[in-house]
Amino acid sequence: MGLKSGLIAEEKKISVRRSSIVSDLIGFYEESGTERHIVQVEFVGEEGQDLGGLTKDLYTNFWLQVMQVYFRGEGAVVPHLPLHLKRRLQGDYIAIGRILSHTAAVCGFIPSRLSRSLLLSLIYESDAVSDDVALSDFLLYITDAEKRLICLARRDLRSLTPEQSDRLISFFSMFGLTELPSATCLEDQLRTIARSELVDKPAPLINQMRKGIPEGHLNVFWSILTVQMIEHLFRSQRPTPQAVVKVLCTGDQVLKPAEVVAYYFLQLFIESLDKDELEAFLLFVTGCSILPEKISVTFTSLTGLNRRPIVHTCTNALELPSTYASSQDLKREFRAVLSDQMSFTMNAL
Repeated sequence: MGLKSGLIAEEKKISVRRSSIVSDLIGFYEESGTERHIVQVEFVGEEGQDLGGLTKDLYTNFWLQVMQVYFRGEGAVVPHLPLHLKRRLQGDYIAIGRILSHTAAVCGFIPSRLSRSLLLSLIYESDAVSDDVALSDFLLYITDAEKRLICLARRDLRSLTPEQSDRLISFFSMFGLTELPSATCLEDQLRTIARSELVDKPAPLINQMRKGIPEGHLNVFWSILTVQMIEHLFRSQRPTPQAVVKVLCTGDQVLKPAEVVAYYFLQLFIESLDKDELEAFLLFVTGCSILPEKISVTFTSLTGLNRRPIVHTCTNALELPSTYASSQDLKREFRAVLSDQMSFTMNAL
């Protein structure tokens, strides 16, 4: 992205505790300036030099965690604070805006759960969000069960069972629309809810985020984004098991028979992962939950208690033991690693 070339070469050191990434990083960005520099990241109490992997690790984990408190939504999110947190935390959104722009600059990605409605409102203000975009985002914002109900209703409202009709009325009421669902204007009703929930309600917090984006960043990057560009960017970042398998690379190595088998077991394991597991795998191997250009795989002959996958997040490299007797052995070992939080600290890699 064009933002990185405009960063000041003088490094800013960022030292954070892994147990409080969100509050520590927001603290660093409370004052303007950090977002204009290259950064050098250090996790307190962990070994390791930041050659890029720690930076990816920090900003990826920040966005995974900040969305649990400062945002709301399922597959697409918008800023939101419960009333009891609003007075204390709403000022943090300026820092979050700075962190968003700096994430794009130093890591080259935009968190793909941020809704298009949010990004367009952030860049161009709310008038740039069409009703179609808001509704499309809204179907990602709600739960899968709610989405299935809405899809049934859009297909044929009259075909809903009495129980489904009651649930749809409750769904409307939850979002403040007190009129009954109507076959003649259901699309308009849904667009009204979508725009209220994804554009109007979060507008004050989005305005705070906008204050954090440096004017220079806005001019060279954010202001050129369109809906189509955002969609293309998110598609290119979005990992799937098949896409991750495709970026695995053994380079020019001539693989031994045991290495061929271990590599096959790794591919089978990746293809078995669900969305959350796949993100955890990528975070472990690359320090980032988006799809990388390449994951380099080399092989070790570790056995017994010493056998384990070894990763180098700075270079997206995985050292894979070639001593697994079965795909179940690899799967069991990898799942144990990914479920252990210590696997994601530098002194464990």
